[in-house]
Amino acid sequence: MQQPWERIILAASLAVLAIVSAGLAYIYPEVSTALPEYKPPAFVIGAEKKLADLQTSWKQPVAWNETAPPVHRMFTSERYWVFPDTMRIELVNPNSMIQGMSLKWLEDFKIDYKSSTVGNEDPDNDLFTNKEEFDAQTNPKDQTSHPLYISRLRLKDTSFKEFRLAFKSYDPAPPLPGKQPDSFYINLIDLPGQPSRRVKKGDNLEGYIIGDFRFKMVKETKAGSTVVDEEDRSELDIEKPEIKFKFTLIRTKQMNSPEVTAELLMLLPGQTESTFKVSRGGEFEIPQQPGKKYQLLGAKDEAVIYDIANKAEIRIPKATEEELKKYAAAPDSPTKPNP
Repeated sequence: MQQPWERIILAASLAVLAIVSAGLAYIYPEVSTALPEYKPPAFVIGAEKKLADLQTSWKQPVAWNETAPPVHRMFTSERYWVFPDTMRIELVNPNSMIQGMSLKWLEDFKIDYKSSTVGNEDPDNDLFTNKEEFDAQTNPKDQTSHPLYISRLRLKDTSFKEFRLAFKSYDPAPPLPGKQPDSFYINLIDLPGQPSRRVKKGDNLEGYIIGDFRFKMVKETKAGSTVVDEEDRSELDIEKPEIKFKFTLIRTKQMNSPEVTAELLMLLPGQTESTFKVSRGGEFEIPQQPGKKYQLLGAKDEAVIYDIANKAEIRIPKATEEELKKYAAAPDSPTKPNP
């Protein structure tokens, strides 16, 4: 059974709770436990476009692009050279040289740089190797793009023919002060039965043009004695202006200006036996460039020719045994003239 005092405490507690509830209702008459109504945020200009851009960038991420070497690729290894014989590994550089050609050039033209004979291969069958096309910066996959055929011209042999001359005298002798002699007398020793030729400045003497005269007296000791005399050693130039060749004759001395003939050939497969001869000063053309004129200026260890149209000298090396052997075989396809 409850004690009387417990009933008194319970009644007092209820009375206090009623008083507190009444006070709260008076202070906060509209308090509610319901959730507030949702209101969306105000619209921001450009938000939709920004969201679309973010979606695009997520689907198409920006590539990692470096312009300065070395270029790194995310999740992609760089290329390396591997040398099994020495177990050496090197980073591949686009500027690496392979048999004298740059790796970049080979890759640009899709040439198999791993081939051990890549430098001597001829993908377009224009008779010029990859190495020759690289040196000339032509297209190794296009038959109409190749080095000039004149680059294949070679000197095979040189022959000389004696042409001895002797400048005997001049008239008047000695010359008048400040004036050139009127006439010169020259012996052609290698033309039997020919007397001294009397010529003047500008005359043609067996292909040579008579040029300038220089009066010169020289002190000389006579052979077998100690006597010193003044001797006339005047000089006379003879020249071939068309080949820029000049030769100086000295009075009373025998001089030799041998005539040169060059035997030339084209370094093309199967054509190394087809030679042709040109004398100094002579003009010629090569079959692969019809109408293109060249002139032989001279020949000894190498030939010097003159490109008449371009007014330029070109040096032609002598063919080596290796070159002659390399191009001895017949071609797989006919040669084509320069376009």
